[in-house]
Amino acid sequence: MLSERELKDVIEKIIGEMKIDEPSTTVEEKAPVVSTSSVYIESGDEPRENPHIVNGEVRDIGQINIKDQMLVDNPEDREEYMKLKQKTSARLGIGRAGTRMRTEVLLRLRADHAAAQDAVFNDVPTEFLDELGLFEVTTECESRDQYITRPDLGRRISEEGIKTIEEKCKKNPTVQILLSDGLSSTAVEANAKNIIPALLNGLKGYGIETGTPFFIKYGRVGAGDHVGEILNADVVVATHQVAASISNAQIKNVFDYIIIDEAHHVPAPTWQRILKNMINVPSLLVTATPFRLDKKEIKGKTVYNYPLSRAYKDGVFGEIMFNPIEEGTEKDKRIALEAERILLNDRESGYDHFLMVRTDTKDKAKELENLYEKYNKEGFEVLDFPCNQFGNQAPESDEEIHTFCQLNYKVKFDQFAKVEVNGENAIPLFKYLKEQKGFEGFDPKHKLTSILNEMLSKNDPNFAKKSDIKWNFTKFLVDKSGNVVARFEPTTSVEVIEQEIKKLLEK
Repeated sequence: MLSERELKDVIEKIIGEMKIDEPSTTVEEKAPVVSTSSVYIESGDEPRENPHIVNGEVRDIGQINIKDQMLVDNPEDREEYMKLKQKTSARLGIGRAGTRMRTEVLLRLRADHAAAQDAVFNDVPTEFLDELGLFEVTTECESRDQYITRPDLGRRISEEGIKTIEEKCKKNPTVQILLSDGLSSTAVEANAKNIIPALLNGLKGYGIETGTPFFIKYGRVGAGDHVGEILNADVVVATHQVAASISNAQIKNVFDYIIIDEAHHVPAPTWQRILKNMINVPSLLVTATPFRLDKKEIKGKTVYNYPLSRAYKDGVFGEIMFNPIEEGTEKDKRIALEAERILLNDRESGYDHFLMVRTDTKDKAKELENLYEKYNKEGFEVLDFPCNQFGNQAPESDEEIHTFCQLNYKVKFDQFAKVEVNGENAIPLFKYLKEQKGFEGFDPKHKLTSILNEMLSKNDPNFAKKSDIKWNFTKFLVDKSGNVVARFEPTTSVEVIEQEIKKLLEK
């Protein structure tokens, strides 16, 4: 039997064979050798740190991002290959080692499989449900194995569970919220704490009555239909996948009316099966797009049509203004200036209006995250201070801003509370930064420069002579001693920023 130290050495050696960088093109090249000192050595290369061994400990392979790993020999276009891998969680470009998958890919596959098994076979802890204030009922499944092999039993609540629901839950709720482990207890633990309070508070804000939330163990999607029958919920909301699983007999016994939104999808095969099951139940189809590009007919009798012209007359929309912009050079700039003029006039008139702008420019938050990911291991850090002093672009709370950035841009750098960077209430940090590096102008080649110059000069003709922050995403590069090395305006390209970061890290 191997000792713990021997086992660790074996694991380190196996993981050492996992090449993060592009594999060598030399066929005769020897396999890499890894020492217990966590040094990664390839034939002909200088020793470097093994990325899979941190502080003498082997990293959890399930935590290693396979999207960032080059696993193909001699890729024709390395950059495009890596871009493609970022678009999906599928195992693209995993390469081969002879007749089998590479060791790293095989180990990762096994690790993911083990994680999936844990998600399926582990139960949601009772302590977790108690923390959320949820009581538990079970379906007709008596075990996890039965749940997997008998999906029909997972759609029905047990007799004991029915009694518990009838005793503890409100009858005839408008909306009934329930939680079930389904095929992933891990997903429940990761999301329930955020989702359930948000649902309850949101529905309450709209004055919609909710039933008593609870948890279903060994529950399939169809268990929700059974709960609706038990509690006589006024409304059952389901995806088309769930609706397709409900039989015609169930529909006739449970539902008085069927309402389908986005009804322009009904010519699709799945929706056709649903409609066949609903043939004996009155159905109402609703859509704002009563036509399809493929010319397929949306069958049904039109009983009501509410055109945009009528909506306008009824006051659903405010007054529609048409401001023509002549064709010619800098058309986008002139549109932007006209929109700004209207917005400022509205605000001066006491209207709390916002201006929504659609842009094709690269997301600044994503740019920062990419730089952080690339250079963080070399000592580069990003500190994010949200500010709402520029066009009221950040009115949300600190938590909302942070959540938005983390969900949409996957940011991992430090995010701080919202601050002021200009004026009397500017925090000391930004007073210092502005003293060290003043404003030196926008990039003259950037398409937004002329717009920013014109907009800022309206409020302050001397804005260019002042060190104040001019707009969102102004950045400062600071060395380890606290000296401000560079200031980047929002028009500065990410390539220029990256060059300055590399220069600083090389010193």
